[in-house]
Amino acid sequence: MWKSLFTLFIVLTLCSCSKDEILLDKEISSSQEKNTSPGLEVEPAYYYLNLFDRNGGGWTGSDGTYSLPLPDGRVLWSFGDTFLGTVNPDYSRPFSGLINNSFMIQDGSNMITYHGGTTENPEAYVKPSNPDYFYWPGDATVIGDRVLMYMQIIHLTGAGGAFGFEHLGADIAIFQLPSFELISLLPYELSTDILPGVSIYEESQYIYSYATRSVNGKNTLVSRVHISDPSSEEYWNGTEWQSSRVINAYMKLDNGQNL
Repeated sequence: MWKSLFTLFIVLTLCSCSKDEILLDKEISSSQEKNTSPGLEVEPAYYYLNLFDRNGGGWTGSDGTYSLPLPDGRVLWSFGDTFLGTVNPDYSRPFSGLINNSFMIQDGSNMITYHGGTTENPEAYVKPSNPDYFYWPGDATVIGDRVLMYMQIIHLTGAGGAFGFEHLGADIAIFQLPSFELISLLPYELSTDILPGVSIYEESQYIYSYATRSVNGKNTLVSRVHISDPSSEEYWNGTEWQSSRVINAYMKLDNGQNL
């Protein structure tokens, strides 16, 4: 059910409007110079720095960021814990609560924010039926005129301060294009140690979905669906594909198991 995406795991703590024009040629401080190391060159991504340098009226910051190109040329951005509202000129923000997920659709330099509730009392755009849980978005793809997205199920445990939460698996959210209306939530996989939908890769015949299993570190599992039949999922068992999940058939990665 899935597609290769350009994923940004960055904390964006700047500002946003529900829909507005932004300038993409604004100068960045000269102190943000290019950094290099053997075999690697790093420099500021000016386009995205300016795209998300926003100052109120919608999305103003978040973490857990993914992006998904849409068939009509727009880009869907999905976010985890999200601030909405105004950011001050010094980049401080008035006290405000968080919602657990939000989305923006980029059309050129226009950005439209999607969240539930109202402007005065915002809520997450996608919520589980169980009020004790919430969703953080995972990776996603487009099939036909619909976006299919993993929604990771999160439960607050009340222990551990800011990190007092546990993963309970994932559901799949289906959104209608071009409106991005949520039309369905489908159960996918319940697990406290397997986190589905961390990343997706699509080739000509198959769509591959990568999960992590948090046992003695983070280990990588992979499944796939054939593009012609997204309902039939296969799981890698270490030597071949089979019809059921093998929880310890980890991928052998050159740079370790972490994903």
